Amino acid sequence: MADPASATAQAAALEALQSSVNALLATKYLAAAGLVCSLWDHLITLDEEIGVLWAGRPWDFTRVIFITNRYGIEGCLIYVAYIFAGLRPAISETVYEGRMRQSKLD
Repeated sequence: MADPASATAQAAALEALQSSVNALLATKYLAAAGLVCSLWDHLITLDEEIGVLWAGRPWDFTRVIFITNRYGIEGCLIYVAYIFAGLRPAISETVYEGRMRQSKLD
C-alpha cells in the first residue's frame, strides 16, 4: 500500500496537470474566438472598405498603415489559431552538425 505522503504528492501533481490542460484549452479556444471575431468584423465592413479604400484614390501613408493593420493582424491570428489547434507538424529535435566555413580573413 502506498504511503499517504506519496498519495498526496501524486494528487497535487495530477491537479497541477489538470490545471495546465485547462489553461491550454482556454488559450486554444480564445485564439479561435479572436480569429472568428476578426473575420466577422472584416466581413461586415468589407463593403465600406471597398467603397472608401479601394475607390481609386492615390496611395498614401495612412492607407498603407490601414491595410497592413487590417490584413496583417488577421494573418497573425490565422497563424496563431493554426499553431494552437495542433495542426502543425511535430517539432524536430535533430541538430545539423555540418562543417563551419572558415573565413579567409583570419
